[in-house]
Amino acid sequence: MVAKKQVSSISDNFEIVNVVSSTRAKRDIDIEKLATHLDKIQYEPGIFPGLIYRRTCPKVTLTIFSTGKIVSTGAKSEEDSRRSIFATLSEIADIEKKGIEIEQIKTENIVSVSLTGFEIDLNRLHKCGLIVAYEPSVFSGAICDAGKNMKFLVFKNGKMVLVGSKNTREAKEIVEVMLEKLRKSKEIIAVHDIE
Repeated sequence: MVAKKQVSSISDNFEIVNVVSSTRAKRDIDIEKLATHLDKIQYEPGIFPGLIYRRTCPKVTLTIFSTGKIVSTGAKSEEDSRRSIFATLSEIADIEKKGIEIEQIKTENIVSVSLTGFEIDLNRLHKCGLIVAYEPSVFSGAICDAGKNMKFLVFKNGKMVLVGSKNTREAKEIVEVMLEKLRKSKEIIAVHDIE
């Protein structure tokens, strides 16, 4: 986790905590067969139509549907997410004894965490020129629009969570812009620095 201090650069203050990617095989997948051959799976077709497969290297969870849809969650990088899908496709091809082609892998969502280095009075956050939704009786964080269908969750302790980014570069750029806005408004919104 990132350190609780005032940081000078985004590289010191940016951590990807979840990457969600998806693809679709160009044919159906026999998940009944996979359920009998793969370890660390959960498959209860009466409750949920997909097979849940927990990989350890890289550590991700894949949801595989008989229609060919595959969703990877929990990776810490886009590369790990792609590697998990390709490794799983290789296992599927070995188990089913036939090749498998896929559509392009798409990154659906990147969730990242950053720290401002100071506590924030969330009631004053709108003074930074941000579009803010803050209902403390419903949710402990303020929800700020970051544009392009992305949102920041900003918490009193200075933690920021960005959701909705489609690539790491974009996420870093948006986080840097947000950190700069908050730093410029620190005198208005800060409660005190975090050591």
